[in-house]
Amino acid sequence: MNYVPDTTIKEMFWTGESRLNRMRYFKRSLALNGFFMLTFFAICIAFMITSGFEAVSQEVLLNHPAILMSLAILEVFVAIVGYKLDVRRLKDFGKGKLLAVIALVCAVIGSTLWPVTFIHLAIGLYLLFVPGDKGVNAYGADPLEN
Repeated sequence: MNYVPDTTIKEMFWTGESRLNRMRYFKRSLALNGFFMLTFFAICIAFMITSGFEAVSQEVLLNHPAILMSLAILEVFVAIVGYKLDVRRLKDFGKGKLLAVIALVCAVIGSTLWPVTFIHLAIGLYLLFVPGDKGVNAYGADPLEN
């Protein structure tokens, strides 16, 4: 069984079917967080342009219904893609999806219960630093065999 590298954006971010090594996980997590930040700034700038730059403070900006709805949709999308990356990373060292589900729950409730953010951070560091299985495991070929 040979590892088939991801070639499309869908294969890189929207599948949970194959293994993902540490470096690819790190790069894709950075890309996902960069996408989130750029999209959030674009939403804020679009709101400021449409409001005519009149009395736009941080408080008004972050409490506007259109901004909140856009941000909620963006956060759901990023959480789903992050979950899929976590699942693929867990498959690289032969673990199931439970830790990815815990990370997803921590990501969702972390904005209201800030101590939960530390659990999410710990899971992220674990996924980043634990080496994957050498050779083939139950979830596929080693992504580093090429």
